[in-house]
Amino acid sequence: MYLLSLGEFATDGYNEGYNKNSAWMMFFFATVSIMLLFMNFVIAIMSEPFEKVKEEKVQYRYKHKLDLIVDNIELFDKEKFGTLNKKYILVVKPEEEVVESGNTIEDDVNELQQEFHR
Repeated sequence: MYLLSLGEFATDGYNEGYNKNSAWMMFFFATVSIMLLFMNFVIAIMSEPFEKVKEEKVQYRYKHKLDLIVDNIELFDKEKFGTLNKKYILVVKPEEEVVESGNTIEDDVNELQQEFHR
């Protein structure tokens, strides 16, 4: 069983002897069960870091946003924002979108869905 888990598939004597069929059945059973066991180990090992990242999702999101701000801080015109000699955190919000046609965004999405279903 140990050599089978390491990949040593020595099937030389399986066609000889009294119980040929049972030897092949045991070989296939052992192969499948070891494969399932190893896949279970892999899933268990990979689920631990995934859970850690999932728990700290908000912190990672803020860290990545802060990294983007730090990378692009030189692009800000400090005189325009009035922060030339001051230390502030700038909060940038997207502008509100003005819908000129009077339709809401939900109406536009519904129209697109109807066009795709045609």
